[in-house]
Amino acid sequence: MSGIFISYRRSDSAGHTGRLTDDLNEQLDGQALFRDIEAIEAGVDFVQALERAVTACNVMLVIIGPSWSSAALANGNKRLFETGDFVRMEIEAALARDIRVIPVLVGDAQMPGPADIPDTMSALLRRNAYSISDRRWQYDIAQLVDILVKIPGVAGRKSDAPAKAIQVKSGMSGWLKAAFAAIGVLAALAVGLYFVPRDENQVAAPSTTRVSGETEPVLEMATPTTETAPAPVDSAFYATWISAGGEVFDINTDENGTPYVFAGSRMDDGTGGGADTPPPSEPGQDIYGNGAINGRRLKAALKDLYSDEPYAVQFELSADGTTLTGSITKGEKGETRELELRRR
Repeated sequence: MSGIFISYRRSDSAGHTGRLTDDLNEQLDGQALFRDIEAIEAGVDFVQALERAVTACNVMLVIIGPSWSSAALANGNKRLFETGDFVRMEIEAALARDIRVIPVLVGDAQMPGPADIPDTMSALLRRNAYSISDRRWQYDIAQLVDILVKIPGVAGRKSDAPAKAIQVKSGMSGWLKAAFAAIGVLAALAVGLYFVPRDENQVAAPSTTRVSGETEPVLEMATPTTETAPAPVDSAFYATWISAGGEVFDINTDENGTPYVFAGSRMDDGTGGGADTPPPSEPGQDIYGNGAINGRRLKAALKDLYSDEPYAVQFELSADGTTLTGSITKGEKGETRELELRRR
């Protein structure tokens, strides 16, 4: 089995790299990972050990933080322009072997420009970069694992490792923890969110619920009286879906096996929640929440990660599994519009 070489600069991304290494160890089944601080024994020639490790690997992850290219020596010279810089030597060796080299951006870092690196490393700039956001760490790590397991020689995902998991960890900012906590409350109360029915036989008649002296209509799901096609397994929903207008909805399960919906106006160009973009600056850019699947229907309560505004979605899967039809309800006033999504 081929190894994965993790190249990083300690002064730039030691914390992110350690966390990434731990997560890859948890998700990849027996994968050999090389990270210099742990993989080189005392007394071993550092340069020779690095060369052997690069030779034994089919993948190199180049962890790029905010100061990766600007790190300098005491005399002011940039480290990357020193021929004896270990990071430079690692990357040059990997590029010379023409193995898969993936720049991984962390800490809101940007890809360096041609003037930021020596000419001998210029091929790195032609490698498509992958961003890992502190705000969506577990989700982005799981997506990275999806990429890695497709590379020949890389280990598969462990059977108990969740695909595309989203998990709130201590490294996340307080506002995001609060947002996810509120999402959990919304999901628990989601049975009160209404949906414009497409089949009157599958939705119970509206009842009334008294809240703070007011009467609000509530529609609840009823057991279908007929079924024209067998109900699919839940995984039929788990995919990336897109509307005719370019809205993207990613549907999968979190680490607890609960279905989630991650959507937003920035997702189609790959910037939604990414480390190379700032946090959401207006409503509708990043929306996330949990829900439940009942036969061919998915129902979820979402929260706008910028404005905290509540959303609700409800979709029905087509018999051939290629289309989701339903609606999205925005805000407390219940502004609803219809959606039709197709698998990307």
